[in-house]
Formats: sequence, C-alpha cells, structure tokens
Amino acid sequence: MGKKELIRKFISFYTSSRVEQRGRRLYKSGAIKSIEYDKKTDTYYAQVEGSKLYKTRVRGVLKGDITTSCTCPFDWGLVCKHTVAVLLHIQNNKGEILKKNNREFDDPIKMADFKNITESLILKKVI
Repeated sequence: MGKKELIRKFISFYTSSRVEQRGRRLYKSGAIKSIEYDKKTDTYYAQVEGSKLYKTRVRGVLKGDITTSCTCPFDWGLVCKHTVAVLLHIQNNKGEILKKNNREFDDPIKMADFKNITESLILKKVI
C-alpha cells in the first residue's frame, strides 16, 4: 500500500468526518508553521497553529505503522484536526520539509525538547 493510501485509510479509520473536515481546513489555510523529518526514526515533527501553537508528531509513515500525538487538549477521539492537517501535508507534499518561520518560535518548549519528551513517552509505552 502506498503512502497516500495508507494516510487516507488512517484518517478515515481514526477520525470522524467532522474532525477530518476541520483538519482539511487547517491544512488548506496554511496552519502548519513548520514540519521537520527525522529519517532515522521515520518521524515528522510539526507545529500547527490553532487557538495556540500545537506540536504534533507523526511516526511510522514509511513503515506503514502510523502513530501520532499532539499537544492540543483534544479529548473526543484518537486523532485531532492538527494531526489530520499534518498527515495531509505529508500525503500531498511527499513529506516536504516546511520551515516558514524560526523553528523555535516564541514557544517555551523547543522542538528538540518535544522530540525528547515524545521519545521518552514512547519508550515508557505511554503513547
């Protein structure tokens, strides 16, 4: 199964149509402020503008085993609109790396810290 089909099925399975629509609107509006890819871990790290700037992680696209996380407070399902926006970017831009602004922004948690936190949580099997 190709990357586009894998992402389409993932979004369809793990989100409601409403969350998917909201994620599409975010993607089309340019809400993804940065996205970086770590080839070693097959992980995308993105910053998505919502009511705040949220950090989103997508792992395992190349391996066909996608897992995701986001720092937003979404609590109505497994995948939020910010994650959908990032997945659509990966799907439609061949995973193109995007750096519109300074990658650290004015956010107290730097991208490297986010990577370390999510790696730690994964190792502890919290995520």
